Amino acid sequence: MLRYQNNAFRILGLLPDATLSKIKERADEIKVKSDLGMEISFEYDFPLLGEFDRSYENVINAVERLENPLFKVKRRNFLFLDR
Repeated sequence: MLRYQNNAFRILGLLPDATLSKIKERADEIKVKSDLGMEISFEYDFPLLGEFDRSYENVINAVERLENPLFKVKRRNFLFLDR
């Protein structure tokens, strides 16, 4: 299960067709909720797939990875892999 737990789309709680503006918007939303101590959960979290870390560092890392167009295409086509 560890292979897809840190998938960038999964960390951000987004579908693979998310635009870059939506990705950045979601990262900001996660940061605000985290700062306010609110629960961070989204429609596409799928708890059945196991837990994952939405720490500030992981969210920033996910955004940086998805800003790379080639990486984004690979993650979109292989959603359950993150290598």
